[in-house]
Amino acid sequence: MRNAIAAVLVVVIAACSSSDPPAATSAASSSTTTPTAASATPTAATASTAATAATASPLAASASPTAPVLPTRITEVAQVFRPLTTGWRPTGTTLVVARAVISGDITLVAVPLGPRGAARAPLPLVSFVPDRWALRPDGGALAVSVWTGHGTRIATWDVGSGAARWLTSDEPGKSALSPLWSMDGTSIYYLSTDDELKTAAIFRIGADGAAGRQLRVPLPRIYSLDGLTPDGGGLVITRDSARRWVEIFDIATGVSRHLEDVARISSWRTRQPRALLTFGGCCAGRPGGELVLWDDVAMTSRVLAEQGKSGDPPWVDGAWDPSGTRIAAVRLENAAQRASASIETSLVVIDAETGAVQPIADTQGAGQVLWLSEGIVFTRPLRIGVEVMLLPNGGGPPVSVYKDSGLIQRIEVVPR
Repeated sequence: MRNAIAAVLVVVIAACSSSDPPAATSAASSSTTTPTAASATPTAATASTAATAATASPLAASASPTAPVLPTRITEVAQVFRPLTTGWRPTGTTLVVARAVISGDITLVAVPLGPRGAARAPLPLVSFVPDRWALRPDGGALAVSVWTGHGTRIATWDVGSGAARWLTSDEPGKSALSPLWSMDGTSIYYLSTDDELKTAAIFRIGADGAAGRQLRVPLPRIYSLDGLTPDGGGLVITRDSARRWVEIFDIATGVSRHLEDVARISSWRTRQPRALLTFGGCCAGRPGGELVLWDDVAMTSRVLAEQGKSGDPPWVDGAWDPSGTRIAAVRLENAAQRASASIETSLVVIDAETGAVQPIADTQGAGQVLWLSEGIVFTRPLRIGVEVMLLPNGGGPPVSVYKDSGLIQRIEVVPR
């Protein structure tokens, strides 16, 4: 399955990616064509997930299923990172865009934001051999898990100094996966597993490589560490099973709470119910396309936006506003489009108390979405590539802040 995903990813990237450097954009928004099924939001989101899953595989996809191509064995940490700038530090709200190219590498590009658009030109920071990766909350360091030929280990790179180091050892038959920075940036959580990937334990290690310890005994089919709760006290875990469980692991007590099946946490706010969950429509669990508010302490939930009787409109993604009272949500215009050649998405704002929906003009094709103090940030497909847009909080139409001819794997915000 993992090699099959990798093969799909190679086809997607080969069709829409380029190794050309990212281009700075003006504040004017570019016109777009109607997105096709190959470039619309659900497919793009799936491609982003596939990018992460596929690169975790020790075998790259090949033309012949009987002759897999082994990646170059990484023995030196210098093979992992290719710095493109030195001494960078964010001076204000900055988008860090992860762009994927046909070579398979990931390049991080900093896009400083002003109140009504991009404050300065995009700045490429670093390219690296991809697997799962995490940016420190202040944007000052990067952690990556990479295949070494024996297993997978974690390396870190300091954005300011350019210094790189191995964080975990290279042990045959053992892999360190899915790195995740602590809220204060002093330590990294990760999964330790064997070659069969049947079980995984949660570990924490200092950012300097010291004081590593196990937090949770090995459990079956843990897939990834997907984030932290807003207070930094809980780890969001996705368990890989037929029902794709989402759990919160309490770091202090070691207790894990199961939230939902066939779902992911799209966004957090500070007060309860603080988790916004987006539900898929596969295999088990709630009907696809619902947005649900979850109190992850009291373990209660409330459906905020549900599907209609005919199954539409399905909700794709969502993000809390900075005050935690409204949600910018991506929706398909109707459920019938999911099986058509043309899939149209748009943004709406949902009131978290009443569920009232207000459409947002000029947001057709919306994909990934974030809501910052500067405004709503979202991606949309171009004829070739992807564009990042900002809908300013002060009003006015969306403006283009970044364009890329490749695939945008995901967008981080620093400082956060």
